[in-house]
Amino acid sequence: MQLPASKDTRFSRVDRYIQQEYIDAGRLAGAQIAIQHRGAIHRRCLGFLDRERARPLANTFFWCDPVEQLIGIFMTQILPSDVYPLQVEIRELTYHAVRESDRQRLHESTN
Repeated sequence: MQLPASKDTRFSRVDRYIQQEYIDAGRLAGAQIAIQHRGAIHRRCLGFLDRERARPLANTFFWCDPVEQLIGIFMTQILPSDVYPLQVEIRELTYHAVRESDRQRLHESTN
């Protein structure tokens, strides 16, 4: 099941990475991702064939960055939480998407 697609595609790279490297590879049954950046919200439910498998989520990771106006939430059913380096990877991919978006916006404003 997937939540409705958001119009903001900046974070689709995060979705693709988690889908390919973890869910398709059989390392996770599913994950839920929510990223809010400067008012735009990106949310996705990956994997999980049915709603029953999607709850309860045993591992929730989040962070808030007031400078970037960014909130990230990642939930999955994996314990212990340090089995895979998901927390580091998701933060890195998210900030990469933010930097790319900022560069693109700067480029568009100078042209």
